[in-house]
Amino acid sequence: MVEITKYLKWILLAVLLLISVVLVAVYVVLSRYDYNKLKPMVTQAVMDSTGRKLELTGDIKLDFGLRPALYVEGVSFENALWGSRPQLATAEQIEVQVALLPLLRKKIDAKRVVLIKPDILIETNESGESNLSFAKTAPSGEAKKAKTQAELPKLRIDEVRIEDGHFVYKDGQSKKTYEVVLATFTAVPSRKRGTVEIDARGAYNKTDFETSGSVGTIAKLLDAKQKWPVHLEIMSGDTSIALEGSIRDVMKAKGIDMSVAMKGQSTQEIARLTGAAAFPELGQYTAQLTLTDPRDKTYALSDLRIVLGENDLTGSGQINLAASPPFISATFESQKLDLRPLLGGETETDAQAEHKPRKEKVFSDKPLPLTALDDIDAHATVKVGQVLLPTLALNELAAEIELDGGHLKMKPLKATVGGGSFEGALDLRAGSKVADVAFDLDVERMNLGQMLEAFDSTDVADGTVNADIELTGNGDSVAAIMAGLDGKTVVVMGEGRINNGYLDLFGGDIRAGFVRLLNPFEQQSAYTEINCFVSRFDIRDGIARSAALVCDTDKTTVVGEGTVNLKTEQIDLSLKPSPKEGVGAGGVGKVTFSLGELTKPFKLGGTLAHPKLVLDPTQTALTVGKAAGGVVLFGPIGIAAALASGGNSGDENPCLAAIEAAEKGVKTGESGESKSAVQRAGESVTEGTKSVVEGTGRTLKKIFGR
Repeated sequence: MVEITKYLKWILLAVLLLISVVLVAVYVVLSRYDYNKLKPMVTQAVMDSTGRKLELTGDIKLDFGLRPALYVEGVSFENALWGSRPQLATAEQIEVQVALLPLLRKKIDAKRVVLIKPDILIETNESGESNLSFAKTAPSGEAKKAKTQAELPKLRIDEVRIEDGHFVYKDGQSKKTYEVVLATFTAVPSRKRGTVEIDARGAYNKTDFETSGSVGTIAKLLDAKQKWPVHLEIMSGDTSIALEGSIRDVMKAKGIDMSVAMKGQSTQEIARLTGAAAFPELGQYTAQLTLTDPRDKTYALSDLRIVLGENDLTGSGQINLAASPPFISATFESQKLDLRPLLGGETETDAQAEHKPRKEKVFSDKPLPLTALDDIDAHATVKVGQVLLPTLALNELAAEIELDGGHLKMKPLKATVGGGSFEGALDLRAGSKVADVAFDLDVERMNLGQMLEAFDSTDVADGTVNADIELTGNGDSVAAIMAGLDGKTVVVMGEGRINNGYLDLFGGDIRAGFVRLLNPFEQQSAYTEINCFVSRFDIRDGIARSAALVCDTDKTTVVGEGTVNLKTEQIDLSLKPSPKEGVGAGGVGKVTFSLGELTKPFKLGGTLAHPKLVLDPTQTALTVGKAAGGVVLFGPIGIAAALASGGNSGDENPCLAAIEAAEKGVKTGESGESKSAVQRAGESVTEGTKSVVEGTGRTLKKIFGR
């Protein structure tokens, strides 16, 4: 028994010695093997497969350690000839963790491939060609001979890992660049499912993200006949994006069937991910869509549904890139769209207003993207239950938009507003440098109070409004178009009222002036009762000249004249008040200024961005009195006289009487006075008022019910 144990001991020692000798032999063989012999075979294989050069600057070495690995430093892969830089990809170092025994059989069994600090550029040129479009080359005679002498070892990879990676995508057509930094990235094949499990952590637009899921294998990626499956989830802060579907030909973006779902707690996350300079906070959101390509170079977007706070949008569309120019068709529907945050219509806090830069101009001189209108044709239909704009609430909006050869048309544009009708049209024809623009808008019987209910404001203003706007112009910016604008604006309001407190929206100085104009007895009432408001501005070459500007309240009548220079945005309007006959000493005695002070003219000056309302000592005051008996108000202007006469027309509405008086052309009173400059101005206003009547008389009679 002792002898057997003794023999076993020697046998074990012999086996251990043999293993040690083998390991030493393996170490000697592998450590002395010149792995640089692999270089020409590797580079030639890459050249044959891609038509591009692979350069391995450093020596290929074997690192014996706990995890033996082959590694090489200074790796670069050639870019396309038209590329923006010589190399498509570079890496500081590539490590291949290998199993030793298969290496003796010239087989590289890579447990893991690690790319240290790779820098990869994917780009397209102006024609849309990708730098990933490789051209295979036939092996040369010498290459074939070299291959027979030393075959390239077979390669099997179990895991790919990237550390400190930098990826850039440049779109040659849009000239946009996208950059991704990968702190870590791992890809592990799942041979049972035929996919590659992905796990990554990095940053996009300086915003951290994490990605997990699976994609197809490299073989499927490069084979245009096989579907390349995608099942990924991307997390960034509170935002998640899920991609589910497949792509048949990734390199040419064909055979796409991809569902996208996105949700988050804050739209600021979208701004950070997309790199938007400014994006309003709209709260929680969800979005989903399906992207397919039913035909060559045609992409379809279906099952679109976006919920953004209280807003929603559904629809579908297609883009045909084969057409020249590309053509987009789309249909969108929504129950509610609140555009105020996007258009700057939300109320600011005092702190926000204090730090907000003061705006010196209303009309932007920033060039319009006119050339973009020639780059694409489109047709879209839009239906929205309710649209909230900064100062307008539209219901049952329906619009048809067409863009053809740089000619943009929005017609019809229909909606209801405050129980009334809203119908408009936009026609914009883009030229090489400037655009010709025509805009028409007709509003009938809009109830202000009903419209303002959409803004949860029930005590601001009330009254029925009609408007007729016709404008034409041309230019390369909004400011340029306004500088040469032609057309007219007509606004008429019947009986109504305005809350004096909301005049504060104009600013303290403006508010005080308007209150004094419209309601000099503000202390007695929180509201100013308005009998009617009539305004018409005729616009020629950027100068808006008042043809009629009258506001009649229960306390006073205000008649205005002047101009607004749309080129400079300068305002030059004279506003002349006339207290109503019958306010008497009792009425005047309740305020702290005299009847004479009440009749002093005001001047609305400054600019559209910063208007100023002050007393105007250069203008003649209006006379208090009736329209009969040779006493005139604002010269011979019949409309103002009729308005100031109050109930002089019996039971007839004074505003309707004013319109009828203007229609009849009321002449100068019987006093025989020579016409002053003010009177001559009054006559011009009278003529303008006649023009208003011709276009709006029937509408006014609807308002006043006569």
